[in-house]
Amino acid sequence: ADGTARRMAVQEFRVRPLPDPTPFIEYTDANGRPVQFKGGALSKAILMNSQGIEAAIDDGILHVPFQVRSFRTVFFDSMGNAIPEVSDGARFSGRQKEQIRRLSRGSYFYISGVRAAGPDGTEREVAVMEIRVQ
Repeated sequence: ADGTARRMAVQEFRVRPLPDPTPFIEYTDANGRPVQFKGGALSKAILMNSQGIEAAIDDGILHVPFQVRSFRTVFFDSMGNAIPEVSDGARFSGRQKEQIRRLSRGSYFYISGVRAAGPDGTEREVAVMEIRVQ
């Protein structure tokens, strides 16, 4: 009541590092709502219209965005040879877009080597995404 500061209690907290974020491709659904695609089947039209990869910790309570620094895509030709392509930062490169354009329905490709930096600046490699073209 007199405006002086008084110590009431001392509590020690243990601060744990953030878990790894999940990479995703964000797009808008037919109802105009943003959707975070985290793997599975996705239409070629959505893939061609997407800019690139994002990453975040998003569990319904927390939403901690991470900055994607780089990633690579791995496509497979008709002989089963892997064709890796490197991104332009968080965006798909022209070569990656061209490879996506060539994929036929039912084809798979992978997004791996996703390097993302958290709010603390720590960079880490996060999970691989498997995508099947619809």
